[in-house]
Amino acid sequence: MEPKDHKKRIQILRRVILLAVAAAIMIPVMLCIIIATRYDRAMDALDRSREELTWYKNHYDARETWEAALTAAATQAVEQSRAQETGGMGNTAGGDAPEAEPQETGEEEAVPEWDGIRRVYLTFDDGPSSSTDDILSILRDYGVRATFFVIGKPDKRYEEIYNRIVTDGHTLAMHSYSHKYSVLYESMESFQTDLHKLQNFLYDTTGIWCKLYRFPGGSSNNASGTDMGELMAYLDRENITWFDWNVDGGDASGSMSAYQITERVLNGIQDYHNSVVLLHDAANKQTTVEALPTIIEALQAMDDTELLPITEDTEPIHHVVTR
Repeated sequence: MEPKDHKKRIQILRRVILLAVAAAIMIPVMLCIIIATRYDRAMDALDRSREELTWYKNHYDARETWEAALTAAATQAVEQSRAQETGGMGNTAGGDAPEAEPQETGEEEAVPEWDGIRRVYLTFDDGPSSSTDDILSILRDYGVRATFFVIGKPDKRYEEIYNRIVTDGHTLAMHSYSHKYSVLYESMESFQTDLHKLQNFLYDTTGIWCKLYRFPGGSSNNASGTDMGELMAYLDRENITWFDWNVDGGDASGSMSAYQITERVLNGIQDYHNSVVLLHDAANKQTTVEALPTIIEALQAMDDTELLPITEDTEPIHHVVTR
């Protein structure tokens, strides 16, 4: 073998070895990067799922069907009519329905006499989102005003949606700026910072100084690292009225069909004179949008039932009562 050929083969062999070494190093590195990226995405999805399930796990599963709810409403109307003919209201369906049962009780408060009108407040948490315009259009088509407990989204594409909520006559309310439990509930200071950041953001965006609030997870959540009683007391000192809910559409999990959401809402309102209905405004809650027309049509078909937005004069629904 000539020296030149031998030298050439050695050079080729070196290149092959270098390429093999480089591949042996780069392939595991690339795999590690891919795995780490997928792990981060999976953890983010898990965190979102945990927050959603915090809402869902606290509430009951509906047992009756939607048709049964409508039948109950029709029966109530008949009984009310008969009672009025005999000079009184009688024991109508829903006439003695209890309000939301608190976790803690204090002094008894005088309960005003029921005026025979069932008031239903549709509320939407977590917006604005890509679903908000559809929700607003449905509400407009049916002549219904609702309440939107929004979070902070400084993206320009949402600025118009915040303002549409207001100009369409709905109530704009607060649901925390970040909606991150670990940040929001870390301390009283972090809660205050988050609250006022959202309050000022909404004022700068819409000109509305919001005085209504809903705790992420509700006042009965188990995720807060701060005493919820202290946070409630702080809102009271700030003259901010906070609301929970007593009817849960069950759409927080993202697994409910439009039929199931409708069924839960129509079943749930049968138990209360004043029903604050929890629904969600999010891109992945399309079945909520699909259920909304049916829910509204059924409620509007019920006698002595009004669909209203929450205002500062609305009687709050609380899961936890503090004195």
